[in-house]
Amino acid sequence: MTAPKPARVLVVVCMLLVSHAAITRAMADGWEASAGAIFLNRDAHYDGYLVVDNGHNPLLSSSDFETGVQGGFLATLSKDLHDSYSVQARYFAIDDWSETDSTATTNGAWLFHGATLGSATITQIDGTFTSNLNSIEVNLGHQHNDWIKCLAGFRYLSIDESLHFDFFDGMIDYSDYEGSVNNDLYGVQAGAEVLLLDRGGPLTVDGIFRAGIYRNEASYDGVYANGMSAQVVDSASQTAFVGEIGINANLLLTDNVEFNAGYNMLWVSGISLLEEQLAAANWMAGTGINTDGSAFYQSASATFTIYH
Repeated sequence: MTAPKPARVLVVVCMLLVSHAAITRAMADGWEASAGAIFLNRDAHYDGYLVVDNGHNPLLSSSDFETGVQGGFLATLSKDLHDSYSVQARYFAIDDWSETDSTATTNGAWLFHGATLGSATITQIDGTFTSNLNSIEVNLGHQHNDWIKCLAGFRYLSIDESLHFDFFDGMIDYSDYEGSVNNDLYGVQAGAEVLLLDRGGPLTVDGIFRAGIYRNEASYDGVYANGMSAQVVDSASQTAFVGEIGINANLLLTDNVEFNAGYNMLWVSGISLLEEQLAAANWMAGTGINTDGSAFYQSASATFTIYH
């Protein structure tokens, strides 16, 4: 178990401070708070080998660990400022996105790109892949007109992944592999919220897009152990891109309570994906990291918003 990252601790502290401020100013006009569930599907755009047999035929590849839909938490706090300006903080998190798979072999098994990391006597491999996604952003909004609100702000994303293999020789646990990547992305973004439908009734529809350039501090740590260990540890800084587009339907239930249903697409490039690290690793030198990965997320959300 690793200690919490300083950035994550800062995220929690900031959200608590903002929440406390919102509560203590609950009698002030112009604030709104929403919370609910978000459901994401992850597509990592990579289909490489992870484990191969003696003939270099794939036994397990990244496509065997495609995660399905996973639920998480979504919260937003915003406050109207003077004139046509507002400030908004938004947070969502998906933890322990996992997928497991196993396969049997009669021709041995080797960790991909690790010429000596395996054995001709291995008969079964069990694997577990896990991914986490955390996002927090703070934006300043300007209501340009009745239909368009311009946005600019700061965003932090954390994308962490891990992969574990158990290699068995019959019933004997012959060896194992444990790998993890961490991506901490910090950047500025700009975008807009556009009112798409408002006929004066309780239902409105709006669209949103955001895009920004980020600095990604990426790291990889991989260990293969069968009595003796081989390890690769490396890190790199990479320019990354994050883009998001979505649509939301909003139904006013009372004068100050609204139900929101949304669909969003999130694109992240310039990151380290765990499945791509085996091809980049130099086990003899103990170094190697790939930061050219990209991931695409689709999400559906359901929240309730309270206005005051």
